[in-house]
Amino acid sequence: MEDKFIRNRILTIDQEARDRVKNLVNEYAANSKGHPFGSYGDSITLEKYELCPIYVVELHSQFDQRPINTRQYPYKGGSFASRSIYRASDVNAWSYSLLTTEKFVHNGKSFEVTGSHHVETCDPCGGRGRVTCPNCGGRGDITCSSCGGSGSIRCSSCGGKGSTSCSSCGGSGKRQVSYSERYISGYDGSTPIYSSRLAYKTVSCSSCGGSGKHTCSSCSGRGTKTCSNCGGRGSLTCGQCNGRGDITCSTCQGYGKNVHCLTIDQELKDEILKAYFHDEKVAGVAEIMDKKGGYKGEWMFEFQAPAIGKGIFTGESEMAAKLDSMIALHAGRVSDTCHILFQKADILRCEAWWVEYTYKGKRYNGVIYRDQFMAGVSPITEYAAKILKEADKKLGGLGTIKARKLLDQAEDLNVYGSGARINSLKDLVTKHLNTLYNLGTDLTFWLIALFVTPFLYNFYSDLNPVAKYAFFTNDPTWPPYAWLPAIQCILFLVLLWIAKVMLNLSDHSKAKFRTVFGYVLSGIGIYLLISVIILAVLLAANYFGLSVITSWVGYLTWLVVRFLLIATVMIIFTILAIAKWIWKAVLWLWHLFF
Repeated sequence: MEDKFIRNRILTIDQEARDRVKNLVNEYAANSKGHPFGSYGDSITLEKYELCPIYVVELHSQFDQRPINTRQYPYKGGSFASRSIYRASDVNAWSYSLLTTEKFVHNGKSFEVTGSHHVETCDPCGGRGRVTCPNCGGRGDITCSSCGGSGSIRCSSCGGKGSTSCSSCGGSGKRQVSYSERYISGYDGSTPIYSSRLAYKTVSCSSCGGSGKHTCSSCSGRGTKTCSNCGGRGSLTCGQCNGRGDITCSTCQGYGKNVHCLTIDQELKDEILKAYFHDEKVAGVAEIMDKKGGYKGEWMFEFQAPAIGKGIFTGESEMAAKLDSMIALHAGRVSDTCHILFQKADILRCEAWWVEYTYKGKRYNGVIYRDQFMAGVSPITEYAAKILKEADKKLGGLGTIKARKLLDQAEDLNVYGSGARINSLKDLVTKHLNTLYNLGTDLTFWLIALFVTPFLYNFYSDLNPVAKYAFFTNDPTWPPYAWLPAIQCILFLVLLWIAKVMLNLSDHSKAKFRTVFGYVLSGIGIYLLISVIILAVLLAANYFGLSVITSWVGYLTWLVVRFLLIATVMIIFTILAIAKWIWKAVLWLWHLFF
């Protein structure tokens, strides 16, 4: 029995062992790409060859949990056995034959305890079967959400003002009309020569009579309209109770009475405890140790029973002690509402061989498991570590491109456990390359803002490109006329900023430039192209008479913004004045009484 559970056994290194190890090491090397070692298994010298089995100790326990609870449901008629059980403490859940199984099947079911049933009047509805509707509070109707109960809503056509702006004069009450005027264009001797030319003059708008407004035709000047949602009533029939004011009681479902009883809510729940035993040196090979839960091998010990007691296994003292402790741990779960229904103990033996070998004068090791070599330390793992260290050094400077190539090479090596480190460094590469690209866009933005915007301002100041097509913009006496250059420049900068933000949020690291300067130049070039397109679109729109202040909409927007700014300042000063007055009052009361 002791021989079956050995942790380590040194084996004879014969030709068969050498061939096996060399072939498996060659397969391991072939699964990695980009290293200079080739099939280095042919060049190794086998130094140690040991049998180091891994033992998995498992304890499966199925718990039968039977908590006692109360339940109620609507009473729809019928009779029950005479009530003889009044409290949960009167029920012995384990005297009932409920669910049973000899397999680890998760299952559950609720059983009503005979003799605990009794009928009671439903408490929420008092036996009526109906309760007050929570939506309308018993009224049968609810306030109309559209009009707030008033029955009328603000007219959408005039915004509640009762009048609309005159479209002919734009609300100003005046219009510019053209007329032909005579003027002296020269003299024939002393006789003046008259010519005619087109001139403009401001006249009262004939459409609105100079008021700048028209009575709203939609609301006839009232500013309000009858609410279409409620028809002017101000309320709506409650949809939950259909106007009755009460609804069916959800507890008794309208029957007025409920059945009350005790239940045994049984649940079969299985749990597994595991422990692993192996030679200490095997723990240094992460690839084999991370296979917990996926080991395969030969079952060396199996025992099952309704409830397992300690001392069932005596083959190896440490494993026996661990199994006994797991059994004791599950036995401690037993209570008045929880019993052990079924248990099974297993010990799995997984064959593994510890290998130590030398390659070019240096000693390495690994584990052979299921005809696969798993390297603890090997020339390939050392080479991968060296590459990752070099990539880490190159990051953050001109060598970032080199670092990315090194990381791709390290990824091809397929070294177990290095994936997380590679991904972490690749994230830093991505971040750095995007930072370089964003540096190009940021630099271009500020250069355009500092050097191009002044030229744009002068362009709009000297030559108004929308003057030919936009009537109001062509009038120097129009209030917002002087704002055009500044507003157009602000619009240009805002569009540039939005384009820069959108570019900066994108990932540009996938581009394959030979140097990091390629990312900076790419950011400059693409952003410069976008800037030219934005400027061209703005100028084209201006050429066709479109600008931010072409119509009265832009001007009214500015007036609203200005009003809000003024109102905000006034509110702040009012609050400060009130606070100051309150503080003086507090000080006066303090001196008066204290």
